[in-house]
Amino acid sequence: MSPLIIDATVLLLTVLYALLTDNAARRYLAGKSRFDALARPLLIGTVSLHLFALLLRGFETRTCPVLTRWEALSFVAFAMTAIYLALEVRRKIRVTAVFVLGFAAAMQFLSAIFILGGGPAEPTGSPDLASSFHAFAAMIGLSGVAVAGIFGLLYVRLHQKIRRSKFGPFYQRMPSLEELGDLNASAAALGFLALSVTVGIGLSSMFTHGDEPRAVELPWFPIALTMALWLLLGVCSLGHRFGKLGGARLAWATVVAFAAACGLLVSLGPQGVHGT
Repeated sequence: MSPLIIDATVLLLTVLYALLTDNAARRYLAGKSRFDALARPLLIGTVSLHLFALLLRGFETRTCPVLTRWEALSFVAFAMTAIYLALEVRRKIRVTAVFVLGFAAAMQFLSAIFILGGGPAEPTGSPDLASSFHAFAAMIGLSGVAVAGIFGLLYVRLHQKIRRSKFGPFYQRMPSLEELGDLNASAAALGFLALSVTVGIGLSSMFTHGDEPRAVELPWFPIALTMALWLLLGVCSLGHRFGKLGGARLAWATVVAFAAACGLLVSLGPQGVHGT
């Protein structure tokens, strides 16, 4: 794709994410929005356009299109929105949209600031299918953790309001603790599954090509943080599955995982996920 088409697509996506967040905020504050009828089609259209752009970029580079940290942030914005859309369709809970879509819009905005006018990045090595799947799974995993962390924060906040008998606007607007807990657990399970694929491919690559020289030295911090995050999510998912971990404890655990995921995004090098 030419730089002009890339810039136009990035700008359009940034505007669409802003519109989604604005509509979700109006619905949260007022209980409804004049554009509620268009909210779902706009959400589906934004996810579809972003997916199409990522596919084109992927076919162009012949790898997962996260060649820079800024492309990685845009991928996170897409994945978070897609995960939220799936949860909204399944659970039919829309009031939490402003929190998830707001974070996704912020990721897209940060990405756009550095992508616009910068020109497309080019892959530094030969295309590698395993590396592409590794990067894709990592981005889905981090996005699932981010969504789970946001629901975890909402759960903790609502739980505190109920304990203190403060039944104000936040309490009235939020779904029940049980519904928030289900959303939290579902997103955490998705994050754990995706990161399991990431860790599996990474370990397989290390054992298969451990003696081969690498074009880029793998930094230890993102690897260690990914392993710790994967173990924490495993405890969360399996603990919830067998009834040993839930409620506020699960919510706090996913908030910690969310903080770790943000640390991973910050630690990405100039070559994005492919450089870690």
